[in-house]
Amino acid sequence: MRKGTVVTTARRHSFFRLAPWFCLALALIGGSLQAAEAEVADEPAALGRYPYLRDLFPYGFWLADAPHTERLAQALGETYEARRAKLFEDLARHHVNAILPANRAALPAYLDAAWEYGLRVATMPLYLGHHVDHAGNIRDKDLEWVKSRWGGHAGHIKSHPALLGYHVFDEPHPLVTPKIRDITDFLRQVDPTHPAFYTQQNMPLGNKDWMDEWRLIESLDVLLSDCYCIQQATGRDPWLYGDVTVSELRRPNPEALNWPIIQAFAYSQWPTLPELRIMVYHTIAHGAKGMFFFTANQSYVSWATDLGFYDGAGNPWFGKEPLLEEIGRIGEHLTTAGPLLLPLRYAPDYRAGVGPPNSPTGAPETFDAYVYGVLRPAGALRLPAIHVGAFTGAAYDVLVVHNDDPWRAHSASVTLGAERQRVLDLATLELVHLTRGRLGNSFEVAMEPGDGRLYLAGDDAAVDAARAAVLGRRHDHAARMLRLDTEHAARCGVDTTATSALLERSARAAADGDPGTAGEVLELAQTSLAQAEAGSPDYSTVRDAIESARRDFNSVDTWFAHAPI
Repeated sequence: MRKGTVVTTARRHSFFRLAPWFCLALALIGGSLQAAEAEVADEPAALGRYPYLRDLFPYGFWLADAPHTERLAQALGETYEARRAKLFEDLARHHVNAILPANRAALPAYLDAAWEYGLRVATMPLYLGHHVDHAGNIRDKDLEWVKSRWGGHAGHIKSHPALLGYHVFDEPHPLVTPKIRDITDFLRQVDPTHPAFYTQQNMPLGNKDWMDEWRLIESLDVLLSDCYCIQQATGRDPWLYGDVTVSELRRPNPEALNWPIIQAFAYSQWPTLPELRIMVYHTIAHGAKGMFFFTANQSYVSWATDLGFYDGAGNPWFGKEPLLEEIGRIGEHLTTAGPLLLPLRYAPDYRAGVGPPNSPTGAPETFDAYVYGVLRPAGALRLPAIHVGAFTGAAYDVLVVHNDDPWRAHSASVTLGAERQRVLDLATLELVHLTRGRLGNSFEVAMEPGDGRLYLAGDDAAVDAARAAVLGRRHDHAARMLRLDTEHAARCGVDTTATSALLERSARAAADGDPGTAGEVLELAQTSLAQAEAGSPDYSTVRDAIESARRDFNSVDTWFAHAPI
């Protein structure tokens, strides 16, 4: 993803404050993490077919990059490659790990650039669009031409580590779905190691005239779908995706990995930050195993595209825009803790009671909301304020505990059955205090409007393995960002020799299976870079000025978008 200039940095990663006990935890757990974390005996079949997805909770943007980006780069007087690097770095610093570039074939050079920032990319060439349009009308190329192009493209990129999968078509009419099925089946033969999918939007499912789409959904390992529900037509219904769309998609295919695309743009109305949180956590709590957003605004502005395009999260100046900052805050949690729920089964009937604070047996607090009625009856909804979704496995469960109320903070007691003896807060990585009662083990939660977090319930071994795994992912992200910071500083004349040597030592220790030493050395590298920057006053002055100015770039973008010329 990209950053504004080579001296723009995100500093002082939280990992370094946790480093000492991170090292101890990993040293104790050793090499058993992957085996303890994966429940391979009963994991979803897709994870067996695509093992790289076992450790990836996809979190990113649909239309993170598009042909708009070239237009914007030209208008700003820079190369597309430079603009793309800034975009990729900016997204990486906001904990994005996957992108769906719209209408763009991801070639090896593109995948190389993405992999530098730890990004997975779903390639999206428009080959099938040359055969059929979105309404089902046949065009000039036949399906054999489409297969030939897809086969050549897949053969060129299928071994690249940055490849997420093959995006075949966007938002088709159900008439198109037999054609999509033909191509996804073909791609499964050409490359059985990456999933092929399309963006599904037609609801409800099961119309007798469009059963081809039902059969297509049955055949896929990944269900990518979109549902934009913050608008007047839906009555601002952030619960709609979880309540209806994901639940509908599970009917034909409960085995597939659900990757929703939620609204992070102005579709007549902007989502508030609490509504964004609800769309994320309520949707995951109903079975999603990934999260995408539409759309990222860093790659375009209206004057560069000749389109009255949607205002989305972020801005072309890489300023601190509230919606993107919130996406990054949530992503820091989900990209590191989310993989723990991937091998588990969604459990809609999981036994978890919710009561008032310090009163597990009391009636749960509720609130009222009104929806206009898209895909569900219009009227008032009475919803529990604190909602619990669950994913279960043999060794541990993952709970998605969240506040469904976009207007008020709420607290509650959450009660689990007695068979799970420990509960780990996967944000703080601390055990929660359990109160034992006749209904099970209870713990207290307090959530801001719309917010949520993941908890792991299991025995001591599962807790230890989970803590180490989350810390390991935090370490990987911190190391990547620190390396980028070091490279930026070196290009600007800072002597980073000592820092680079420490980064190499850390990498060698990690590769040698010595995570304790890797964490300790990474902390030393952070300190070394800070000292080197302090010794280069010109660099430090410019960097600090840019970081300070980024807080104002969002208002600059707002002014720019509404200027008369």
